[in-house]
This record gives sequence, structure tokens and C-alpha cells, in this order.
Amino acid sequence: MKTVTIHQEGAEPIVVDDNDDEELVSYTRKLSSMFEHNNISILQTKFTSVITRPSKIISIVVKEQDVKEKPVKIKTKDVIQSKQHSKKKEPVEKDEYTLTDE
Repeated sequence: MKTVTIHQEGAEPIVVDDNDDEELVSYTRKLSSMFEHNNISILQTKFTSVITRPSKIISIVVKEQDVKEKPVKIKTKDVIQSKQHSKKKEPVEKDEYTLTDE
């Protein structure tokens, strides 16, 4: 995921998120094409569209954001065994895991 921050004259920065998987260098090159237009440019991402006047843009900052993976949930019916406890295994429902420290 990328975060794009557009700094304009006399205005607060505009921050836009984009989940584009493209390399940062090529993404930035495409984004720089906004400066080729004289009147109005449109930055469109999956989540947002921004209409800007290139002559008022001071800078654009693009940052790659790390997307954290969702944590794995362990169901309460999972069986956890240690060497201290009985070696008898209890049945486990389908699509669940048995955790052991062996």
C-alpha cells in the first residue's frame, strides 16, 4: 500500500492511500505525469479521486506502507500437549490444528 501526500500552495496537505502493487519508482514516474498538464489533473486511486491544479502543487511525497498480516486465530478447541501431560490426544474438529511442543 502506498500513501501519497500532495502539498499545495496555501492549503493543507492532501493525503491519499492507494493499494497499488506497482514498484515505487514506476508508480512515482506515472504520478509525475500530473505536472505535464497545465489546467487540471486528476489523481485517481481505488479509494479516492483528487482534482488538482498542477501549478499550485509544491511537492508530492509517496511512501510505501507495510501491510501487516492478520494474526492467526487459534480456536479454543485446539489441543495443546506438553511432555508433562498425558500423551492421549483428544479429537480435533476439521480445519483445526493440534499444537504440541514435541
